[in-house]
Amino acid sequence: LALTLAASSIVLGKKTIILDPKGDFMHLANLQEDFGQMVFWNLTSGNKAGILDPFYLSDDDGEKLSLVISVIDMFVGGLSGEDLTALSPIVQDVIRGANPSLLKVTEQLRASENPHARALGTQLSIIRRLPHSNLCFAPGVKKRAAIDLNHGTTIINMAGLGLPKESEIKQDGAQQNQNRNHKARFAQAIFFLITDYILRVMEKDTASGPKTVIMDEAWAIASTEAGADCIQSLSLLGRSKQLSLILITQSTTHLSRLDIENTISTHFAFKTGNKEAEKIATDMGLPEGEGFDEIFLGLETGECVMKDFLGRFSTVKITDYNKKWNEAFETNPLEVMRAKKRREAAEGKLIS
Repeated sequence: LALTLAASSIVLGKKTIILDPKGDFMHLANLQEDFGQMVFWNLTSGNKAGILDPFYLSDDDGEKLSLVISVIDMFVGGLSGEDLTALSPIVQDVIRGANPSLLKVTEQLRASENPHARALGTQLSIIRRLPHSNLCFAPGVKKRAAIDLNHGTTIINMAGLGLPKESEIKQDGAQQNQNRNHKARFAQAIFFLITDYILRVMEKDTASGPKTVIMDEAWAIASTEAGADCIQSLSLLGRSKQLSLILITQSTTHLSRLDIENTISTHFAFKTGNKEAEKIATDMGLPEGEGFDEIFLGLETGECVMKDFLGRFSTVKITDYNKKWNEAFETNPLEVMRAKKRREAAEGKLIS
């Protein structure tokens, strides 16, 4: 369904931006001959040093301060009041200095006489030694390259960063979170930085024409207050910027932080278990006592319950638009291998 929605947006000529944490949307490349130019930003390959340094994702000093603090808050699992008091003046000094960077903040925190600042510097030093951490931690420069969103279709591929587990990213305060997985928090912060960057680009976009932003595994960003604010702001841009926002997640409970009920026009919900069924029926606004929670338990592969923007609801079957799309979007490894063998056999016959 997600790939079909993305492909439909592209075919309709919409500017389409996709956040792809697992690399699933790379399948769109199989249809590039039909869809035209698509730009794939693979964040885990090539030289992307500093491309997501928060100091270079905004031109406004106030926004930089807020963004840097939000990112550090995610990196360390939560900032206390004492942490904020120690951190804020250091970030402001770096902003005013030459060639600011998150790396420079880390070094100044570690050199500080304030114990809270040194503790933050130590934690950030651990983060900056993780694989791909140079996306955020790189020496400051006068001008930093940015992710280009001006093409018709942009897929930001985050495969390889690793998705956090829900239990690893709960924001319960610095003390309770200090032993949580650093890699999970790093991935969560990267997701937030990209979402925030897209929001800023969309807010400043003066070009006419419809746009679509697709966020896979949206729970990973919606689980934090800063991330939830980003999603809510994107959803509110819909009417003024002709922007459609598609959120993909495994459970509606993952989006409980969001206050976007009035901006959601269409829901799709697939087969689920007993614990989720009743909650999904409620969140979709389906009639109570009609047995919808039981329907969710018996849905077949590709079948889902859909509620449209007019409030109508029914079970629908998500099927292939044509055979070419179906093969291009196949994610089952066994089916991919079978399709490859069929193509090779067909090519062999043509050659003979």
